[in-house]
Amino acid sequence: MSTTIYYYCSGDEINSIGKTIETEGAKIDTSDDALLTQILAEEKKERLVLENSIKYSKRGSISAKLKELDDIFDHDFTCMKGFITANRNMGNEEIATNANEIWDLMGKYNRQLHTLSFEGQFTNANILFSKFEEPEMKAKLEKLVGVNDCFVKAKASLKNAETCYEELNAQESQMVDVIAPSSQKNILRNIINEKLLPHLNNWNMVQPDKYGALLDAIERRIEDVNAKARARKTRNAKESDEDTTSED
Repeated sequence: MSTTIYYYCSGDEINSIGKTIETEGAKIDTSDDALLTQILAEEKKERLVLENSIKYSKRGSISAKLKELDDIFDHDFTCMKGFITANRNMGNEEIATNANEIWDLMGKYNRQLHTLSFEGQFTNANILFSKFEEPEMKAKLEKLVGVNDCFVKAKASLKNAETCYEELNAQESQMVDVIAPSSQKNILRNIINEKLLPHLNNWNMVQPDKYGALLDAIERRIEDVNAKARARKTRNAKESDEDTTSED
């Protein structure tokens, strides 16, 4: 009996097995084996569905990253405001005057812009920062103590957050109804375990020269993935036991 995919394998792992099947299957002529051709086509179709569902299920990590990057921008922007405020109270009249002018300019684009929606803060901040970079205003800003360094950091963190936001929006614009990876991986696993492997095992006994290399490559890949999945299951079970023990 051929090695079969362990039930504990993840969607990513089963997807990788499917890719191996497609790569190795392309190396042999299946035109005279209608059933194998059909199974391989079904495998590829369902693997692509799994790959798509995995892709969209990972949106949550992008959302978390956006929150992290937005927090960094909020901090940098607040820090810049603090330095500008400090410069407004400087004894040096030129510095104080420049700081007040910059403060007034910030007021036109909302000094609390970091509390706005993503669209609002990105729009306002980009306009404000472009004003800061106009020659006259840039010269005044660079004369303030500590402000320019804060400005450079705020520009960088704004760009990082905005790039992440655009990536998230791009994914959402392409969003379609997709099956959950946990369900789709079982569909693909069953095709491989219950259709493909039995078929290859049967024909390998008759035509080992044709089917042997394909079956061997698939089995080796499955064994590698199964080993990782079993190790992960054992590790998780051990950690769970340790957590339970520590609570007692």
